[in-house]
Amino acid sequence: MTHPRGRLAIGLLCLLVVATGCDLVGASPVSSPTSPPASAAATTRPRRSQPAATADVTGSAESTRRPRRPRGSPTPSVAPTATPAPTPPPTPMPPIAGLEQIAGADGRFTVLFLGSDARGDVIGERTDTIMVATIDPATGRVAMASLPRDTVNVPIADGDVYGSRITGLLQSFELGGADREQALRRMTRAMATAFDIEIDGYVLVGFVGVRRLIDAIGGVDVVLDQALWDTSMNHFSKKGLKLKAGRNHLDGSKALAFARTRYTDSDYQRAERQQQLVMATAAKVLQNGAEAVPALAELALRHVETDLPLSALPLLVELAGRARLSGYKSVVLGPSTYAAAGPEQYTIELRLDAVRAMFDRLFGSTG
Repeated sequence: MTHPRGRLAIGLLCLLVVATGCDLVGASPVSSPTSPPASAAATTRPRRSQPAATADVTGSAESTRRPRRPRGSPTPSVAPTATPAPTPPPTPMPPIAGLEQIAGADGRFTVLFLGSDARGDVIGERTDTIMVATIDPATGRVAMASLPRDTVNVPIADGDVYGSRITGLLQSFELGGADREQALRRMTRAMATAFDIEIDGYVLVGFVGVRRLIDAIGGVDVVLDQALWDTSMNHFSKKGLKLKAGRNHLDGSKALAFARTRYTDSDYQRAERQQQLVMATAAKVLQNGAEAVPALAELALRHVETDLPLSALPLLVELAGRARLSGYKSVVLGPSTYAAAGPEQYTIELRLDAVRAMFDRLFGSTG
């Protein structure tokens, strides 16, 4: 059995692998959400453009303004320009020795991230965050997909269909007699069945873990396209959760509220905010540097659950170091591309053909 400290380190590093693949290493820990899409189709987040030329640190930058043509001079003829050749795909990197220990038959590394709402004043437990992230070790490409909590009639392992809201599936396994580890493994198999993919491990964190982790790293910054004010979150403050358009600094409590709010828009935008928060948190951990990780490990030891073995740590480090992308894919499995209205108000049912085609495209075998 993996030592708890080792499980924690693996859980934190899983977040770092995703962040590295999304070009957040060395960048400002700020994630800009896209505007809510008309449908939940995959969106590509491009790499920030680089300047065409870099000035010498001891001199001045050369002007890029086009010289003015003298008056009265004839218009010069322009020779035809050859059509540039298409950019070749990235050259696959050599295999990582031993990666098959965690990557499985499909050749990629895929993790199920779960966010639990379990806390002392609430009976039961729901996984309000269900997110799958994957990285292709040959190319460094990363993709993320979130399953809304009110999805019903989801096919799970052993040919069963879970008719209730998917947020209750983990608890249903425990109520059926599974211990904690068994329930989490069954949850992982269920999501692998629903999406028809391989999932190599799980990472689960709860409310307290989110607050304390983010406070410990000094908070995170997020950038919003428009102001967000949810007065229903009066447990957070008398005015509720109020964020301005532009950059906002979130401490642990405000970050948790940011990940939970949904009454100003919908559960689909909430899933986007959760993805944004994961990326901003991982980026801040990276910015703080390796020397800060031991203290985080001590703090989060009681709040992160994962089944990834300690032996996977060197493999994950190499994955993080070799990732190279121009952007990452981010998907919320909502209407109308990936889901239709469910039998009850606010519920949805997956369009399995579209969902599995998307996963096959973004999460499929690297071979």
